[in-house]
Amino acid sequence: MRRHHFGWRRVGVMTAVAAAVIIAGASPASAHDDYDDDNFTVAVQGTTAGAAPETYAGDTNATISIKVTNLAYQKLGSANVTVPAPFSLVSTSSGTIAGSVLQLRNLNLAKNAYVTVTITVDARTCAATTAPAFAITARKTADYSGSTSFTLKSPYDKQVNVTGTCGLAFVAQPTDAERNANITSEFVPSGAPITVEVRDAGNTGRATSSTAAVTLTASNPTVASPITVGNPSAIAVAGLASFVPGPTLSVSAFNYTVTASSPGMTSSLPSSKFAIADDQVSCAAGAACSTPATASNAGVTASATFGAGTTKTNLSVSINAVDAPVFECNNYPKGNSQVSQFGFSGNGGADRTGTFSVTIPNASWFVILYQVCWASPVDFYTKSGKLASAGTPDIGDGTLKPGSTTGETLKVGLLPNCKKWWWNDHWDWDDHWGFPNPTIETLPCITSRSYNWSTKALTIEVKTTGADPWRY
Repeated sequence: MRRHHFGWRRVGVMTAVAAAVIIAGASPASAHDDYDDDNFTVAVQGTTAGAAPETYAGDTNATISIKVTNLAYQKLGSANVTVPAPFSLVSTSSGTIAGSVLQLRNLNLAKNAYVTVTITVDARTCAATTAPAFAITARKTADYSGSTSFTLKSPYDKQVNVTGTCGLAFVAQPTDAERNANITSEFVPSGAPITVEVRDAGNTGRATSSTAAVTLTASNPTVASPITVGNPSAIAVAGLASFVPGPTLSVSAFNYTVTASSPGMTSSLPSSKFAIADDQVSCAAGAACSTPATASNAGVTASATFGAGTTKTNLSVSINAVDAPVFECNNYPKGNSQVSQFGFSGNGGADRTGTFSVTIPNASWFVILYQVCWASPVDFYTKSGKLASAGTPDIGDGTLKPGSTTGETLKVGLLPNCKKWWWNDHWDWDDHWGFPNPTIETLPCITSRSYNWSTKALTIEVKTTGADPWRY
């Protein structure tokens, strides 16, 4: 019996992080003069056989050329090429893709005849791995039926080195939420989750094979080491991590962001900014907000109620958020005070009108002592009848609005009373003490001051709009 010996060659595939892939083939050895069904061989060759390991950036699909040569006297009728996990078969120049298997049928290859097939393999993965060998089997039948197979022997390998590191990016950003309530991407605890995707090493697409553990870490310039609880970690499925239920934060503040990280990957950029409020209620499009938003702190209660608007949004209220601005009004007693805030998520309340009230315990019955020192990035008319930005005597200096990226300055001043008619307000404290009511009503303005003699609590109510995201 004569035996002819042939050399072997190498083919390869791309992975995403310094991975080695083995393509199993056969030494084109042992072509036979006899017809021993159990001892036929097939050679599988790459177009760069014998070349040095190739290097990819890890952000493109790998193109592999497979040459199937029949070295036996029996005809080779069909073959299967199976792509191992975590890689996937994207396209082929011929044959049929069935999941991870390339099916080559009706080949009818005589001795020394061959067929060359070019396949595209998605090998984007973020874990260094030595993949299993590509499994290649061949049979004499044209439709791959029966059990008589060609035998592949002496596997060879070809390393394909990949450079770069996978990274993370937000797909669905966090939005405003209540203290200790789940943060989602839709303003409500039951909304669609925050999602983060694993990006391939070249940042060109999702690494769909990744099952990495992704963690969210919160940051706020005025909150020392904010602790993210609830559900700050998630496992990626097909390269996408969904945080269900969402994480929670316990400190009310405006300028939170979260960053996504995972071992061995480039962390995400910070998320968009979001606020944590004491209370938050939903406001459907074309309808009033579902209920008043209410907050309490050290006995003081703040409440906001708003009517219909065209945009779906959320109404939030907080008292003494840690990054609330510091401001004051001139010619006004500066005792112990608390800063109450209300606002709409994403400026969605611009066309809504409502009331914002503050109830103060143990107040003096002399209600004229209580004025409203108001701060806003939007101009408004003060008690003097002039705009807050006009430098009138009752105006104090504004501070930069927390989280402002434009350096906008707060307009600060005492609010006027809303316009009153003599038949529904025979006695007006401000009129009596020399503060005339306006002849034309402009918002914001004070609609009422009411005193509860039994509880000694004073409630001041302001009529206003939601034209800017936060007012104080």
